[in-house]
Amino acid sequence: MGQQEMKYLANIVLSLIIACPALVKAWPDPMRFQDAIDGFTAQDESAIPPIGAIVGTGSSSMRFWQTDDRFATDFAPLTVINRGFGGSVMHDVEVFLDDLVLRYQPRAVLLY
Repeated sequence: MGQQEMKYLANIVLSLIIACPALVKAWPDPMRFQDAIDGFTAQDESAIPPIGAIVGTGSSSMRFWQTDDRFATDFAPLTVINRGFGGSVMHDVEVFLDDLVLRYQPRAVLLY
């Protein structure tokens, strides 16, 4: 599956989750995570992540999995990139999907 198809599929899945009328409330402003997203960009500038890795994203459960490099260790020998940002909801992931996931052209996405 190419990057364009993956983006299309991800947007459909996230849109279905987000658009469900029973779940939609006033979403918090996703820009509250701009510093975290900027931090990932800075990390990428100092050490360019590989294309085709497995990208993990989501809330604090994903973010804290990075502690002591456990994320990489737990998935070894697979190549992984952790892009969890604490307190996020699916709407936040959708807003930052390009910066968090698709820019890495992942072979798979782990979303929690």
